[in-house]
Amino acid sequence: VQEFKFSFDGPQIVLSLSIGIAAIDGEFDSSIVLAHADAAMYWAKERGGGETVLHPGDGYSDSKNVAALESDLTLR
Repeated sequence: VQEFKFSFDGPQIVLSLSIGIAAIDGEFDSSIVLAHADAAMYWAKERGGGETVLHPGDGYSDSKNVAALESDLTLR
């Protein structure tokens, strides 16, 4: 988990980054891709923040494909 710490003449502020990624397969509607990425970002926040979460989308409902995509997209 990457955290950024800084302060401005007062208490220290800690920021973390939550990223939502939407997987697409073939043709797509940009509003659906954005909605999937947004949902994934909120899933990352619900899991404590500071994470990257992949929303599999309709084209990647096979759990084996989702696991492979998550493995490829994991930020380390």
